[in-house]
Amino acid sequence: MRWLTLIILLVFSQFATGQQLLFENYTSEQGLSQNSCYTISQDGDGFMWFGTQDGLNRFDGKQFKVFLPQNEIGKKLPSNYITSLFFDSSKNLMWVGTLAGLCLYDPSKDSLVRVAELFPYAAIMEKTPIKKIISFKKEEYWLITYNNGLLLLNTQTKKLSAFFNTEENKARVSSIVTHEGKLVVALFNHIYGLAPTKDAYLPIKLLNGYVFPEIKELHSYRNALLIGTLTKGYYTVDGTLTDSANILPFSIMTGGIGCFTEDEKGRLWIGTRGAG
Repeated sequence: MRWLTLIILLVFSQFATGQQLLFENYTSEQGLSQNSCYTISQDGDGFMWFGTQDGLNRFDGKQFKVFLPQNEIGKKLPSNYITSLFFDSSKNLMWVGTLAGLCLYDPSKDSLVRVAELFPYAAIMEKTPIKKIISFKKEEYWLITYNNGLLLLNTQTKKLSAFFNTEENKARVSSIVTHEGKLVVALFNHIYGLAPTKDAYLPIKLLNGYVFPEIKELHSYRNALLIGTLTKGYYTVDGTLTDSANILPFSIMTGGIGCFTEDEKGRLWIGTRGAG
């Protein structure tokens, strides 16, 4: 489908029962700023946030509040195209990634704030196109960019570090995950580990440099690393990430992978590129 619509699942019925799934569908007709929704998050006050191709939306259960660069409440957005949302409960801040840079939403002020207002040493992020924002450790924020590799913002040391930002690799980082207590990064058709040193991280190529089809997403699931690709389904690595003999293609599924997630019962859900 060319256009995605925001769908909130209200009632889940087991597929085996054959009962109909009931959905409530929110689109621009109900106040969503645009029907292509790419990222979702929830803040500490319970508000749901939706990043679309044309605007940032906050939903209180009844109506949408829309932030756009063209209106007063959204004027600090670097772009109307929202690519990533991450709520940091430790600082009570919503990180908002866009195609043109990063900003934040501060609930205590009920307003968007520029990066330089809170983290002046990271002001460059206001103009760095963002793919994804995530944090695995307090005070550390990983930002996958479109054209500047992988960035690490450490708000304790007040330092911004770059990885894989050579001319060859700066647009190739696609995913980062923690697996078995270690950081793993996808870079086009290879995966790397980030080994912690005294005051930094050292990139190390894993799986003996095995060449995958272009990687879209990584996911750690039940002690195995899942490597989802754009065209050839996904691969499972069960065991150490130093031996390519541990790689097993999942042959039942063909085509591309969009995303992975787990539900509260530990079931794995896989979003595909064209196969549901």
